[in-house]
Amino acid sequence: MEPVRPQPSAAAPVQSLPDDDVPTRRYYEEAIATPVKAEPVVGWLVCTKGEYFGQSFTLKSGRNFIGRGRDMDICLEGERSVSRDRHAVIVYEPKERMFLAQAGDARELFYVNDDVVLDHVVLKANDIISLGKVDLMIIPCCTKEFAWEDLEKKENGQS
Repeated sequence: MEPVRPQPSAAAPVQSLPDDDVPTRRYYEEAIATPVKAEPVVGWLVCTKGEYFGQSFTLKSGRNFIGRGRDMDICLEGERSVSRDRHAVIVYEPKERMFLAQAGDARELFYVNDDVVLDHVVLKANDIISLGKVDLMIIPCCTKEFAWEDLEKKENGQS
């Protein structure tokens, strides 16, 4: 259903906001002055059990949706034990430089280190995320010790 927009009156000209039609900018588009072609990697999920054994999946800043649908950020296509859409969400929160796992929109449950996740859980390096018959280990790149904006600060002589 399309939202109802007020019709302009003849007396007052319509003024649009300058950035109203501009897409939302991702965190690293604002945090790094150096132009980048793609959102920098903040970590990986590595499959340690299941059909994708040994394969890695790139994590980006913000929300990373896991499911078997092709439009998911981490696509486990063909893995019928995983929900199609948003079985789970892995979040990289750049200001605190931390990873979180939270429940997606699916009915199915998922686990971190064999503990069910109903709300959200702070993730640590090498934690195991279990969805259906798949286990994924988190390998962080960005942490308290390093994040992409640190390189720029270092180049500019800031600490």
